[in-house]
Amino acid sequence: MQARQRREVLINKMSELAGSEKNCASCSGLCCTSLKNSMQTSQQETLDIYEHLKSSGQINKELIATLTHCIGEYRLDKFFGDGRRALRKTYTCPFYSQGPTGCSIPKHVKPYGCLAFNPTRVKVTDGIGCESDQELLIQREESSRADLKVNEKLWWDKLPMPVALLEVIKLYGDQV
Repeated sequence: MQARQRREVLINKMSELAGSEKNCASCSGLCCTSLKNSMQTSQQETLDIYEHLKSSGQINKELIATLTHCIGEYRLDKFFGDGRRALRKTYTCPFYSQGPTGCSIPKHVKPYGCLAFNPTRVKVTDGIGCESDQELLIQREESSRADLKVNEKLWWDKLPMPVALLEVIKLYGDQV
């Protein structure tokens, strides 16, 4: 299954909401910043982002420096929890750019959680009035059961996206 197919139900819902003017077009993007973002990605989501970045020539020293800075600034590589699960940390997404462009990652490879987090009202500007559609995420998961563990060399189920992406870049030995 291709990246776009794995996200199809999420992208379709976003398009449906956009048709009723429930979209992110006029929002400042607080959901992508350290005020609200704690996005974690599975192996498959991370590999999809990696393949996109690699095929578009975006894996370079600048990207690695940006990921490394993000991980360090928000201490994303330090795991705290109760021994059963790690506490999620907030961070500003390294692919977020303030303004109308928002995310530099295209929809067909965005993390599932990003695609499922949408406005519930018209013309959101401040990030309030948005929520994650958990039912839609469950529906997406049921349509693609093999998503979580796809590579035995990858040791995690889910990690903060910058940590996971840097792990994949290191694993595949991209020399930049």
